[in-house]
Amino acid sequence: MAAVIGLRGMQRGDDFQLSTNVAAAGNFDDLVYATSSRRYFLQLKHTDNPDTTKLVHSDLVPLLHQCFESFYEIVHGITFNDIPIHNSEFIIYTNKQLGPKLLQHNRKRAVIDMILKTCHKGETFSFTEDNNTAVDVYSRVQTSVKKSKEFNNLSVSEQNAKIEMVNKFLKKLVLITDQKGQRDLDNVITEEIRKHGTTKTSSKMYKTVLHYFKTHLETWWRNRIENMTVEMLRNWVQDAKTKSCSSVVRSLFKTYRKKLLRVGIRFSDSEISRLRAELSKERAVHLRTDACMLCSVLLTDCLPQPKCIFVNFDSLLSHTDELFLAWVGGVWEWLVVDCDSRTRAPHISKMCLKIVGIIKNVAFNKSVIILTHCSVQPLKEFVLIEHKFKF
Repeated sequence: MAAVIGLRGMQRGDDFQLSTNVAAAGNFDDLVYATSSRRYFLQLKHTDNPDTTKLVHSDLVPLLHQCFESFYEIVHGITFNDIPIHNSEFIIYTNKQLGPKLLQHNRKRAVIDMILKTCHKGETFSFTEDNNTAVDVYSRVQTSVKKSKEFNNLSVSEQNAKIEMVNKFLKKLVLITDQKGQRDLDNVITEEIRKHGTTKTSSKMYKTVLHYFKTHLETWWRNRIENMTVEMLRNWVQDAKTKSCSSVVRSLFKTYRKKLLRVGIRFSDSEISRLRAELSKERAVHLRTDACMLCSVLLTDCLPQPKCIFVNFDSLLSHTDELFLAWVGGVWEWLVVDCDSRTRAPHISKMCLKIVGIIKNVAFNKSVIILTHCSVQPLKEFVLIEHKFKF
């Protein structure tokens, strides 16, 4: 659930901190999501058998009492006073449904931030006071509070104030029922990762990305010592995509480099520096040359290899989705496509149209170089750089 909320918040542009195991949050310590102006306290209640295990008074009333005591401490404490209590939401999220008796209880539909919902079914509501004492949770929670040891240590005025606060809490509390359980959230997380990217790839590849992403998530959940931030989450997604694509990038570069090793030529520092300076100014470059093989070798000297994907055009055609996912979503900053003399110009132009559509929507540190023979016409929306060798 932390991943779903975090990914949606990141997609929306929230500058957030997401915490778990927050001692000062008491029973609401499962997840605390905070932006500069709002805070959400979540109590997560899941069951492995939601179709047969319903929410009933005997389970819900003790839970509501515990949640109220946490709310009471939050209101009177100093840990969370940076955001006014009226800008804080208190939520019980569960994959359970209401049992028959609780379905009879008066309820008011609540409007909640959509980053918190995982499916369209179920209810989002607050309990309202009910004159039917057989179902009313207000009176039951009040009775439970009055029986507590802490309550008896209060003065009469403090007791009255606390009972009034029970009502305020229950009116403020939102329950989200019949949502997806932990086992069903993988598909939701995968879809959020898919939305976060500007390129699409196979479901199989996204399952691999999910695997690596969840490794980071589970480590964070186990350690419970630092807040999840936008930057942290973005790095997790990038690392997951990098690890998912590393094998294909390495394999294709190994094949590509075998051809270049046969050239056996070294370039002067001045020639390397000159081309590097020209390339560093542009994001989409059409590099034309009279010797593609030599220029390929020169490019491997100019660019930092750990941050580059070097492929020929045929490899890009056969691994388009994986390579675009690696370039856009992974650590690689440069995509270098070697189009030798066998590659037809119309095919190059068609692929470049797709690349232009991608590069307009990705980070500014992502760049592409299309290397062709000097006979190929300039590519639309690419900066033309000529590099001819003197033989």
